[in-house]
Amino acid sequence: MQKEKLKSTIVARMNNIDLVVIEDGEKYVAIEPICKVLGIVPHKELEKMKKDLALNDELRLVSITNPVGKLVEMDVISYKYVFAWLYGLNVDAQDKATQLECYSVLWNYITEYTAFLKMKGELIAEKLVAIEHLDLQFQQAKLQLLEAKEELQAARNLTYNKHLS
Repeated sequence: MQKEKLKSTIVARMNNIDLVVIEDGEKYVAIEPICKVLGIVPHKELEKMKKDLALNDELRLVSITNPVGKLVEMDVISYKYVFAWLYGLNVDAQDKATQLECYSVLWNYITEYTAFLKMKGELIAEKLVAIEHLDLQFQQAKLQLLEAKEELQAARNLTYNKHLS
């Protein structure tokens, strides 16, 4: 497991516990808060994850600054695999609703962010087309201005004798 210091975002608060997403270009989800919300012992769950051939490679140990400014270490899992892990948890029937709520909170966070990125990309593409169009108009206006200046200079250089000839 790698140890890194990354940016964290609280995406929801469930049962007075913050669900945290950590980013460094890729998103990771803190394991311990989800375990606490679901009533699962975090270190035991982490040991199970380390034994899982697929999930083990997706675990990281990161350092984040908590809301009171203290540096804390946190085990996280790649966002791509958090749903596989979450659905694979064996929770009591009464915790099943909470498990589904965790899934929904995380899913909503990623899909809202994806929708934002799509909207941003479309807006940028639209603005690039507008700039291309304005740049073309500007280049054409520069040529017209140059031609007008040449015609003005020709008019200034016109003499009576040239006019008669």
